[in-house]
Amino acid sequence: MSDETLCGESLLRDGTRVRIRPIEPRDARTLQAAFRELSPESRRRRFRRPKPRLSRREVRTLTECDGVRHLALGAVRLDADGWECEGLGVARYVCLPGHPEVAEPAITVIDAAQGLGLGRLLAERLGAAASARGVKTFRTLLLDEHGWLRERIARAYPGARLTRRGPVLGADIPLQVFGPSRPDAAPVRGPEPHWSLLRWVAQGIARPGRPGRLREWIERLSPRRRRDPSRDAVERDAAA
Repeated sequence: MSDETLCGESLLRDGTRVRIRPIEPRDARTLQAAFRELSPESRRRRFRRPKPRLSRREVRTLTECDGVRHLALGAVRLDADGWECEGLGVARYVCLPGHPEVAEPAITVIDAAQGLGLGRLLAERLGAAASARGVKTFRTLLLDEHGWLRERIARAYPGARLTRRGPVLGADIPLQVFGPSRPDAAPVRGPEPHWSLLRWVAQGIARPGRPGRLREWIERLSPRRRRDPSRDAVERDAAA
């Protein structure tokens, strides 16, 4: 999938015209402005703590991607003349070190644009872009205290590989389940649609994780957890 293919325009359910394209260094201010449009609750779900602003390092991480092992897509509103206006959402993946075929996804949509199909559009576009760049699996960790997510993932993704440690469920989702998106299509009924995992990522239910590190993730949930600053940057980027 070329960058030209990624730069598509679509209509959201309320008629808003949006453009999806790779994020570039020139988008730093737009990214920061979009972050300010996230409510405190949306920020808490993404970062697990109060987050007043993005640091320069976080902005640089999102706007200076290599486009292969780390890709970030932005959604911007278009005016009547086709000019780009404010940013509405971001979707990105980061390949695991030493495992270019496995990537951690993340999606964020500003509060005003939620419920309009943009999350689904970003999710499917991200999955298709990752697959075209050699990624075969999206990996994430989910908090599944009551066990319902395991059943829903197994139903939505028959080829998923699931592991559990306590309330934390690890999920490896094969990317062949992601197909072309139609944000103006009617809501999918019946079994969970294939973009369920990335929707849960956007809602803060799922969080990026590393292979075989579920115990480490549980430790991260503790207020006394020790942090690796280099890993913090990746996790904070996941919510942006």
